[in-house]
Amino acid sequence: MYRARFLFLLIGTLFFSNPSGFAQNLEQDSLVLVQFYQSMNGANWTDNDQWLVGPVQSWSGIGLFNQRVDTIFFNDNNLAGTLPEEISQLQAVRILSLRGNPGITGAFPSAIGDLTELRSLILVDNGLEGPIPEQLGNLNNLINLTIEGNQLSGGIPQSFGDLVNLEILNLSEQRISGIIPENIYNLNQLRQFSISCDSITGEISDNVGNLTELTSFALSNTLISGTIPSSLSNAQNLRFLILINNRNLNGSFPPQLWGLNNVGFLVLFNNQLKGGISPEIGSAERLQQLIINDNRFEGDVPTEIITLDSLEIVALQNNFFTGLPDMSAMKSLNVLTVQNNHLTFEDIEPNLVLRDRGTVFFYAPQRPVYDTTIISARAGARLVVKGEIGGSANRYQWFRERETIVGGANADLIINDVSIQDAGNYSAEIASVIVPDLTINRNPISLQVTVNEPIRFCDPVTLEVSVADTIATYKWSTGDTTRSVIITEPGNYSVVIETANYTLEETFVTELGSSDLIPGTDIDFDIFIDDMALPEDQLLLVNGPVQFANTSLAGSGFQWDFGDGTSTIETSPFHKFTSPGSYNIRLSAFDDEGCEVVYERAVEVKELFVTNAITPNNDGNNDQLFVEPFLYPASLRVVNRWGQEVYYRSDYPNDFNGSDLSPGVYFYEINIESIGKKANGTITIID
Repeated sequence: MYRARFLFLLIGTLFFSNPSGFAQNLEQDSLVLVQFYQSMNGANWTDNDQWLVGPVQSWSGIGLFNQRVDTIFFNDNNLAGTLPEEISQLQAVRILSLRGNPGITGAFPSAIGDLTELRSLILVDNGLEGPIPEQLGNLNNLINLTIEGNQLSGGIPQSFGDLVNLEILNLSEQRISGIIPENIYNLNQLRQFSISCDSITGEISDNVGNLTELTSFALSNTLISGTIPSSLSNAQNLRFLILINNRNLNGSFPPQLWGLNNVGFLVLFNNQLKGGISPEIGSAERLQQLIINDNRFEGDVPTEIITLDSLEIVALQNNFFTGLPDMSAMKSLNVLTVQNNHLTFEDIEPNLVLRDRGTVFFYAPQRPVYDTTIISARAGARLVVKGEIGGSANRYQWFRERETIVGGANADLIINDVSIQDAGNYSAEIASVIVPDLTINRNPISLQVTVNEPIRFCDPVTLEVSVADTIATYKWSTGDTTRSVIITEPGNYSVVIETANYTLEETFVTELGSSDLIPGTDIDFDIFIDDMALPEDQLLLVNGPVQFANTSLAGSGFQWDFGDGTSTIETSPFHKFTSPGSYNIRLSAFDDEGCEVVYERAVEVKELFVTNAITPNNDGNNDQLFVEPFLYPASLRVVNRWGQEVYYRSDYPNDFNGSDLSPGVYFYEINIESIGKKANGTITIID
């Protein structure tokens, strides 16, 4: 009954007070608003003044233009429910702002894409869920698109690139993922670009340089990686450059961006940016806040920064800066934070004036100086561990295993004649009389000491220091400046190693070595024919092949020398001597220290010898035809003076005695077929 009465009054008011066309449009808009009121729990709104009782223009949160609903403004008004699709019928709406109504739930209505007159769409801190509809790309007149703090998911719609009149893009949704569509970088009317989405990936396109009208560029809480394009410097009117919590954003910050002369707020917080601050920062004349903490910036802060008269806040903490200029003359500077860098007292001392005049100046703690290092030194070396840093009134104290070193109050720790007992961990604390509230630690070094045993060598040996620092310098007593040297003579060789952390002078003691391997036992060989090992006094036959077998128990790098001008490195070579004579066989090898060990064995090589007379009387002298050296299978044929065969064996066993033959002269032929050797002659059988 109430609703019917209200609608009657509303329609009557519109009908009698407006021309028929305007009345009809406003009537339609009011009916949509009534449905909106009922769908969104209007009775419980924080401010629902005049709703459903007065004329539409009196309803809180509603604005009219040309008798059409032009503005819907419900910020922090306790709206609850699902946005009705019928909202698309408010065709004249130019501003839709729903901020701070967590009770608004459900999907983002695609029907909002039908509100083609929209200039500003603000959906902040509500409970909207699901994807952002692609239909938003239909809003060709949209100037301000701000979507933040809902429960939206999915990717950034590709259709955002169609919002050709967009000037403000604020998107902050934790669950939005994917990459920034490339065509967004073509929205050349954009003035404010702000994206904060935990799962946004990809890189900043170099086409960001198309956004020349930007006054604000902000990326925060993203997974965007890569570097910052220098083309962003095309936005010469950029006032706010803000990059916060982009954990994968790295590389050097382009010099052109340091020097943008309209930037007032340069905030680079908690990224992985590195490199140094470019001297071009001296051109940033309007810079008020430089907040670049929690990155990986390094080097010296350039002196050009002190010319920036507008600079009020400088936050450099948690980087790796190694130098800070005197900033005491900067009259506008209110806050300077430089803690957790590699600054020393010489950087802090001249800036203490800032604190005296009321500037907030935080400089403690600072990162430890020098590098953590493991030093391997030979006993007897001289070690100087560096600890000196800048400052006019420094005090030093060295520690070993955290215990105070008596007398260790110098800038450098010097250990002469290093011994095994000196091994351990060393550190230092550095304080200042002028800066009493800062103590700078020297990173620890671990000293390892090895016994300086003489280096025994036989062949040329390489002496190499254990330090492998790429920027270390070396100076040997030989004049060499390399990490290692090759020596051929015994003696003492010293080297001075200079690094950024320490200086080490040590000596290598060298002496000629001799092997412990025993020739004939550790280094040994045998001579074989087939599988039979020959005794050491065995005569060898000219052109008769024998095999040399390496039976050594140790050693390496074996080489044979047969004494006849030939050699080989085969393990078990075959060899034959082509001339009679005495030959010294040498098998050489090297032990673990490179010393050569040689086993020698002499062999006698002869032509084939056959006896020319036998007396088969069994007295032990010349009882048989004797062949020497008898090493290979042979055949023997014996004929009498008339050419008659009286004896033949194809496998002569070296035992012919002619006992069954008459005394006289006979002829023999010995054939050693395996080596192609024959022997002919006469033999006399004597009674």
